[in-house]
Amino acid sequence: NNINNNTTHPSPQILSLIHNHVMERYNFIGIVERMDESLAVMKLLWNLDYGDLIVLSAKQSGAYDDGRYNNTCYLIQPSGWNQQQDHEHEQNQSKRQGKLQKVYKHLDEYIASEYRAINLDYLLYDIVNASLDRTIALLGRDNVDRT
Repeated sequence: NNINNNTTHPSPQILSLIHNHVMERYNFIGIVERMDESLAVMKLLWNLDYGDLIVLSAKQSGAYDDGRYNNTCYLIQPSGWNQQQDHEHEQNQSKRQGKLQKVYKHLDEYIASEYRAINLDYLLYDIVNASLDRTIALLGRDNVDRT
C-alpha cells in the first residue's frame, strides 16, 4: 500500500515514522518562505562566513538559465529591465485578479480541508517549519535576527 496514494488520514504510526525519518536523516532543511531565517540559522549552526551565504536571485540580478532548452543558455533579464512590459504585466494581472479570487477562495477551502490532512508534503513542511522554530529558540531569536 503506497502511503502517497492514501486518501484517509495517515495513522499516528506513519506520522511518527515520517517525522523520525526526516529528523534522523537531515541535519538541516531550509524553508524558502523563511529564507532569511534559514540562512541565518545555517550560518550559526556551521559557523559559516557571510561570503559562504551569498544568494543572488536570477530574476532580480539577471543570469543565464540551465541551457536545457535547445542546448543553449539564455539570459534571464533582470526584473524591471523593460518597465513598459512590467507595467503591462501588472495591468493584466489586476484584470485577472477578480476572476482568480473565486478560484483562490475555493482552492484555499479545499487545501484547508481534508487535502492538507492527507497530503504528506504538508506534513514534511510542518515538520521542517517546527524544527526551524525550535532551532531558532535554542540559538536565541535575537542572535538569529542579528545574523
